[in-house]
Amino acid sequence: TQGFPQKGPLVEMAKQKTEHRLEVVVGALQLLVAMLWERRFAELLTVDFFSNLVGQFSLSNVWVQIEHPLSARFAAKMKSDPEFRTRYARLAEASVAAARKVAPPETEDANPGPAPEDEQTWKLPRFEASGLYVCVALSNHSCRPNFTMRYGDDKRATMVALRDIKEGEELNLAYVSPSYELTERLTSLWRHWGFVCTCQKCQDELMERALKLGKGANENGLLLSPAGAQIVA
Repeated sequence: TQGFPQKGPLVEMAKQKTEHRLEVVVGALQLLVAMLWERRFAELLTVDFFSNLVGQFSLSNVWVQIEHPLSARFAAKMKSDPEFRTRYARLAEASVAAARKVAPPETEDANPGPAPEDEQTWKLPRFEASGLYVCVALSNHSCRPNFTMRYGDDKRATMVALRDIKEGEELNLAYVSPSYELTERLTSLWRHWGFVCTCQKCQDELMERALKLGKGANENGLLLSPAGAQIVA
């Protein structure tokens, strides 16, 4: 389901992105060599290996949040030890205030209501990180995915089927929301993953768009790109 532009302005864009990424990779590699150089790492500390490693991780990792491992113990200590509560209350409040400035709390409930003051104050900030899951990293994209992922606070990822999947059928995951409009999907996939999606959904919608443009598009030319179907002279 992945293709790359062969001509037009997107080729120049791809070239510029590649040059910039190479510059960043070389700089990072030089820093690693200065810090970690040993003869046994010689084959690993090369531009080809390092750029491939970073690129694969960048394309395959997901953003995850997990509860702070000390939150439960912190809250329990607060409830059971009045002296601890009195001694560290101001420090806990300052920690919560600082965390909120960096990352305001998020909630799935549109109107959750305020949490109890003790719960807000004595709950340590969640950890934010990048996670690498094989089931995600090895899955190709489709705007009509047959499975999605759910991530739990136990750091586990669960594959959830979106429809019946036949034996031997490829598992496809949506890298962007399938509810996005065609142009938005194509643009996002190109900018963040560097490919032009040619899945069945995109092909169907591109064809529908081309047919709607009608005869005028055939006379002037129809440009199909991550920017969508456009009329060109």
